[in-house]
Amino acid sequence: MATPAREAGGGVVLDLGFQMLDQALWIMGGPKVESVTASVHRRTKGEVEDSATAFLRLESGATLSLELTWGLLMERDFAYLNLFGTGGAALLNPLRIHKGMHGTLVNVTPTLPTPGNQFKQSVEAQIAHFAESLRKGGRPMGSAEEILPVMELMDAIYRSAEQGKEVRLG
Repeated sequence: MATPAREAGGGVVLDLGFQMLDQALWIMGGPKVESVTASVHRRTKGEVEDSATAFLRLESGATLSLELTWGLLMERDFAYLNLFGTGGAALLNPLRIHKGMHGTLVNVTPTLPTPGNQFKQSVEAQIAHFAESLRKGGRPMGSAEEILPVMELMDAIYRSAEQGKEVRLG
């Protein structure tokens, strides 16, 4: 049974979108977002969204497209992040990096140990880091200053979907 929006605070955008958007922007070097155009969909009126799409235009002229859903009719869940630039491309899950070199496309993917469940390993590493920060009195990664801009983008996605138009930032 779905959770009413007033109790959940958000659906797939907050559940999956934050991590995907944060990761993409981090890999891209933290570019400024100029505008957001988004749409959210709910199976049942009054419930949280179960799918969403967002198109972000960056100040650099690059664009980022985000697709999120809890409702894939697939045999397993999957997440992907594909980045395409003028000098190459990077695809995550599985990791592949191709770079234009000497007039040809070259696979420059580093050799990594065969991973197990990447999501589980990521969560375990985050918990271990947080616990170590508490034990040693250090500052954990993911400060409010780093997180706030991504939360503002989450708000812009919801505003754009609600208004049915592009939301300009800044």
